[in-house]
Amino acid sequence: MIITRNPSNAKIKELITLSSEGAARWIEDKETGDVFYWPSDSAYHNQVAEILHIAEYDKGIAIEDR
Repeated sequence: MIITRNPSNAKIKELITLSSEGAARWIEDKETGDVFYWPSDSAYHNQVAEILHIAEYDKGIAIEDR
């Protein structure tokens, strides 16, 4: 699984293209302010938060601009 911390806009677009859903999920660690993105079809928000040991987070989905 590809998880990228604080990616550039270009990297976010790359992660979107890697997903069969045309989207990337993200979480923002409320403690550090770091934002993590990954292709949306590879994991859910809570799974990545658990992997990264993040207790409190905001979450969202970035989609491809058309």
